[in-house]
Amino acid sequence: MFRFATSELLSTYFPTWIWQGREWRKWRVPKHDPCYWGNAHAHPVLSTYYPPSIFASYFASKLSLDNSFISYCVFLISHYVLTFTSYYWLFHTFSEPLPSLFGAITITFGAYALKQQPCIIYTLAWFPLTLYHSPIVSSVAVGMMLLAGYYPFTIYLIPVSILAHLLWYQEAWLLLGILIGIPQLFAFVAYLPKTIKRFSEQCEETPEVERRFYVGVIPIMLLPFSTSSVWLLAIVSCLATLGMGKRFFPRVHERWLIVLQFSIGWMSVSALNNLNLDVAQLYAIVILHAFDLYWHNREALPPRPWCELWQKPSRVFNTKLTQFLEQNLGDYKVSGLPWPLFTGHVNRLKTIGYCGSMQTKAMWAWRKSFRHDPFIDGVNENDLTRNQIKFAFSRKRLDWPKTPIRYLYRNPSIS
Repeated sequence: MFRFATSELLSTYFPTWIWQGREWRKWRVPKHDPCYWGNAHAHPVLSTYYPPSIFASYFASKLSLDNSFISYCVFLISHYVLTFTSYYWLFHTFSEPLPSLFGAITITFGAYALKQQPCIIYTLAWFPLTLYHSPIVSSVAVGMMLLAGYYPFTIYLIPVSILAHLLWYQEAWLLLGILIGIPQLFAFVAYLPKTIKRFSEQCEETPEVERRFYVGVIPIMLLPFSTSSVWLLAIVSCLATLGMGKRFFPRVHERWLIVLQFSIGWMSVSALNNLNLDVAQLYAIVILHAFDLYWHNREALPPRPWCELWQKPSRVFNTKLTQFLEQNLGDYKVSGLPWPLFTGHVNRLKTIGYCGSMQTKAMWAWRKSFRHDPFIDGVNENDLTRNQIKFAFSRKRLDWPKTPIRYLYRNPSIS
């Protein structure tokens, strides 16, 4: 399990999950975060209101750090199981078991669905349930997707669910699911004007993780034999992925690939139904396809090439740096903490704060940086003093007094 202890999972999501569990144990919503996020519940990607995460973090926060991380990984894997079984159940409503199994494997384990960010895993796990011809199941699933919090996928997937219900079932009961997602929607919409985030932002370069798309050779070969109406959705998502109309979509237009992967999986089930193959042939196709996806996508989780090598949480969050800060920081803050100490949650250290696109306008006014180390972009030292920054960890050589810890400097203006 510790092979997953790398990248954002170890530095951002896991520490925040532990902090959320501590807050829920006090019977209060994890809203104000003095360490890193500010208004933590307003960041959808943290899945603050997602019920399964609430219960899991509550119990995991009582465990040792390493056991908590193991339970976190098991919790994430359980959502992949939910995704797979939900797709199989959905396809089995109109198909035989083996074609249903083929489609579930294609969509669940295609490269674009294999992400390490928990909010993405949660969101994708509930999508197939939104397509069920059941007002209760589909409505709850929509609500859970909204609470799960990865809106960059939700804005593409929920319209697909609504369209499917209108075309297939002539009903739109799942719109009631929006009521379930209101706590997260309201917190996000209320906080958004205070941030520097803009929906019109376009990434200068598409991240590597957004370019990984492999659904196997066999599903592509099966497409000519499909008679499903999902063909139209596949064409639209393919054109949108290539960039047509990209100015209308937030940031990364390649995220249409999640819709394309779903479309290909659905059409492959339709094709296998039309071919009327015998059981032995179907078994062979399913096994070969499963091996093909494993072989080509085995480096997606944990993501490779690694940005950092994996480390046990009990070791990486217990270093000379953390021990020094725990003894000397007090009620002051530290800037520029290295990976994976960004949030300060595990060690209860107050940091300079979140540096992404949802940082507040007030913070941007003095920080003007998307880096954890603001000295790289030339932050004004007086601003750091006004914001109670007592120590700064920086690879840039500073004029501040040095400490016994390499790269850690002390603010001379704060005694």
